[in-house]
Amino acid sequence: LIKNIIRNICVWPKRGVVPIVQEVFDKQKEELEGRPAGILFINVKQAKNLPRVGAFSQKGDPMIMVNVAGSLKEKTTVKNNSIHPVWGEVLAVCVYSPLVVQFVDFEVHHGKESSSSMMCKMSYPLKLMEPFEVDSQWHHLHDMNSESAALTEAGTLQLDMMYKPFVQPKEEEKEEEEADDIVVLPTASGGEQDIANQGEVTFSKMVSGRSGALFVELNYATNLVEMDSMSSSDPTVYLSVGPKTFQSKTYEDELNPQFNEKFEFVGINPDIHPYLKVQVFDVDTLRSQRPMGEITIPMSSIVQSGQMEETWSLEKVKTGKVNMTLRWMECQVKPRAAQLSSGPSLMRAKQISSNAVSV
Repeated sequence: LIKNIIRNICVWPKRGVVPIVQEVFDKQKEELEGRPAGILFINVKQAKNLPRVGAFSQKGDPMIMVNVAGSLKEKTTVKNNSIHPVWGEVLAVCVYSPLVVQFVDFEVHHGKESSSSMMCKMSYPLKLMEPFEVDSQWHHLHDMNSESAALTEAGTLQLDMMYKPFVQPKEEEKEEEEADDIVVLPTASGGEQDIANQGEVTFSKMVSGRSGALFVELNYATNLVEMDSMSSSDPTVYLSVGPKTFQSKTYEDELNPQFNEKFEFVGINPDIHPYLKVQVFDVDTLRSQRPMGEITIPMSSIVQSGQMEETWSLEKVKTGKVNMTLRWMECQVKPRAAQLSSGPSLMRAKQISSNAVSV
């Protein structure tokens, strides 16, 4: 355990910021902590020969957790009772500059997130990613529970990845370039491979089409409607864009909660998912959640503004307002089509990745 802790802390460069003068830090926070650089699209295809778990060496219930800079960004579903799981699931995570000191960690956990235990792990250095180039590889996983000082292999993980940088402010005035043709990945068929192929189709559409990230700062709410008999409420907020939903913390007996929470909707297409929906509910342990109003904000207005901070009045209730800061960042468009099936130079495909660095 101690070896693993030291290894996680010391092996890779870590970027940390300690504020000395708070006013200066607040003004330069983004530059110091890292500016959003782009989106990493990940097709988690499958894994082979994962470790067995428990005293009787039974098959585990694996799930992949994706961490950037030590923070959990995305996760797959759990595949029950398998050492050769097939996911075919596409994830999108925001990465920050400078990329040269960042790694994406892929952790294989056994069980549900709330009670999971890490089985094995691999780390991929972002500096190896070239914009718009799909990296399709098998990666070595290593056992993080081994008592040995040497890294112990613990199966392999197959991934497709593409990095799409955000449009920088100076580029926003340029005339929009034509979008790429659909990226075509080589596929196989039959059995469980059909599940992986579905992920390849989704991945191809996401990396080829329009995409970006919506950053939401849920600041505060005021004058919320009273739902409890004690002239108060226990509000929580749900934020949704398309199928992705986040929930804020719940504040007990508070009509004017200070949330100060941040959320990232990454890899979304505002043409396909045209609204940000905000719903406020009263949480009661004895009853189901009761609605306290909602807001629907067109993505087109957010995209056009780029960044806005406003106070919106809640609909379907007599009183209540929510203050948020919204920021949209669009991914760049590759200037010419990338047909991956036309030649190996456009896709770095290897049996086992020699670039992936495992810890």
